[in-house]
Amino acid sequence: CMTAFGESGIKLQSLRLDQMRKLKNEFLSRAASANPSLEYLRFSLSETCICDDVILAFAHSCINLRNLALLNSRILSDEGLNALADTCRDLRHVELRELSAATDVGVCSIASRCSWLDYLTITHNDLITDDALECVAQNLPNIEFINFSDCRSITHLGVLSVLKNCILLKSLLVCDCQRVGHGTDPAVAINDDDRINDVMAVSSFRSLHLDGCTLVTNHCLHSIILLCPSVKELYLRGCDLLTDAVVMCISRLCPHLRILDVFSCRFTEAALKNMFAHCAHLQHVYWTRDITR
Repeated sequence: CMTAFGESGIKLQSLRLDQMRKLKNEFLSRAASANPSLEYLRFSLSETCICDDVILAFAHSCINLRNLALLNSRILSDEGLNALADTCRDLRHVELRELSAATDVGVCSIASRCSWLDYLTITHNDLITDDALECVAQNLPNIEFINFSDCRSITHLGVLSVLKNCILLKSLLVCDCQRVGHGTDPAVAINDDDRINDVMAVSSFRSLHLDGCTLVTNHCLHSIILLCPSVKELYLRGCDLLTDAVVMCISRLCPHLRILDVFSCRFTEAALKNMFAHCAHLQHVYWTRDITR
């Protein structure tokens, strides 16, 4: 079908293959060469593993790609991602979910070569570390959306680096990252000079998602929100180590807060009532009634 489009003179600009079964790599490679004008490409193939050869074919043929989503592959590696970064320099939107063979190397290739990128999602990959976040922070200061959820090797240090350097960032998701907050101690704290500079830098920031980061402590959260005082949505569901001591910190440092999700956090009702009194813009709060369990 896709090859037929190319042979008939019709050039696709968008190609989305979701839950297709048993497509052959040869067929996908032919589709790439037949449709060089592609700007949007999404693969989510059940029973078909996207391999490097297929991605190499699209990288070589479809240099005008702007929007890329690759999902669910056990064998797509850094080789394929490097090829995309080499030739598809105008990528704006990249989504890589459950690519268990990809590492920091491939992510850093994209971050360092695709300077127009404003949306980046990398999820469900334990091979991704703070090195990838650091590379994003250093090379993509104008990125607006970052999602590294369920990348269980990244820590709060990577989160801090992104918040310090990505001056146009609007949303950061690091849900279910089990090492965020691990080993938090006073040495991680930022100094007052850093605080002043960074507060000015992230004025566009909107939403922070730390849902399921079960090792986030009061000190860790304090260090993070110091860098994003304009945050309007704060999601802390399942951050069980947080205590009432951080509630006033949130009230004081996040005056524009509109949405707060503290479902299953161990805050007392009194602490939350105190927050309600200080956060004039707060509109939606999610929490458990048995808040002191």
